[in-house]
Amino acid sequence: EEGTWTPTVVVNSGTATGYTITDSVYTKIGRMVTVKTQITPTGGTFGNGTGYCQVSGLPFVPTGTSFAGQMSNSANLLIGEFALASTNSALVTIFIMAGITISVGNAAVLQVTYFV
Repeated sequence: EEGTWTPTVVVNSGTATGYTITDSVYTKIGRMVTVKTQITPTGGTFGNGTGYCQVSGLPFVPTGTSFAGQMSNSANLLIGEFALASTNSALVTIFIMAGITISVGNAAVLQVTYFV
């Protein structure tokens, strides 16, 4: 199964005042779900190497703790990793790596695979 989803983003560090969210798609094969979305700050920045990015509104709720994920962009091949899919909640947390800041117009792509 393939489709689109509508994520909501919360970032705990930086000065971002807004985001554009595009290309939010998912693929579900059996119990495995892979989601992808692109997040672009429209004002300020997010991340400062000590923060995280939470994305809620996953198309299917994770039922276990099996997951894999990363966040990347054109300026930094890998800007975040160790996605934590919250069991029984449509929320995923990805930790931003040290020294990374995402600025206005610099899109970050999040991709996470988890099980339902």
